[in-house]
Amino acid sequence: MRHKPRFAPAGDVFNYNTAETNLVGTLLRSAIGNNLSTYLSEKIWQPFGMEFSASWNLSEAGGGEFGGSSLNATLRNYARIGLFALNNGKLRDGTQVSPEGWMAESTAPSQGLASYGYLWWLMGNGSYAASGIFGQAIHIDPLHNVVIAQHGAREAASLPGDWALQTAFFHVLVAELSR
Repeated sequence: MRHKPRFAPAGDVFNYNTAETNLVGTLLRSAIGNNLSTYLSEKIWQPFGMEFSASWNLSEAGGGEFGGSSLNATLRNYARIGLFALNNGKLRDGTQVSPEGWMAESTAPSQGLASYGYLWWLMGNGSYAASGIFGQAIHIDPLHNVVIAQHGAREAASLPGDWALQTAFFHVLVAELSR
């Protein structure tokens, strides 16, 4: 990516680009000295008690997971990822895995776009989501203590109207669950 032209100075203009989220994965692999899947398995997946194994598509032979996509898991395990986030990066037994305050920092509006944090889409009222281009999502609403996981299988990548419909769907579900 170093040979690609810069779209704008960092933080000035929002331009979601999966190549940049893949770069985050590459930087994390370098920082931890391990594959993302091994790290996730050892730090969160197994200690949290995920029900089933997951798989992660690789971007290169011998490892190198796509940092911005392609973690394949059951719906229940996606919901457990949401519970991990809802509990501020703590395991079920209360063990802090993420740095203290990380979830609050990662769900604060970015300088470039008020509805995006650190890899989270911000949905208003403190809620946030991890959303995939084919309709899959993990919606977390700390105010109402609700996590909603959704698998998706759209025929084509998301269109701008899809996000608004999906956000409205989550807000209606949360409202009904919170009655």
